[in-house]
Amino acid sequence: MPPTPDHPEVIVWTDAHRADIVRQILGQMTELKILAVGSPRPRNQSSPRPVELAESFSAATFDDLRQMIVQLPAQYLFLAT
Repeated sequence: MPPTPDHPEVIVWTDAHRADIVRQILGQMTELKILAVGSPRPRNQSSPRPVELAESFSAATFDDLRQMIVQLPAQYLFLAT
C-alpha cells in the first residue's frame, strides 16, 4: 500500500529501555504504517525489546540509524532515545 495522508509511513528508532512506552504510543496510533524499528545494539548484549517491537508490527529491524533511513525512507521518523 503506498503512503497516504491516512496511513503515513514511519520508521522508529528507540532503545531497550523505551521500547515498552514506544509500543504503547504506537498502539494508540492505529493509522500508521511502521516500516522498521531500529535500536543501537548494546555491547556484549542482545537487545530483545526493540526486536520484539518490530515483530509486533511486522517491521524490519536495524541497528544502524543511517542505514535504516537510507534503505527505508519514510514520511516520518519517530525518535525515542
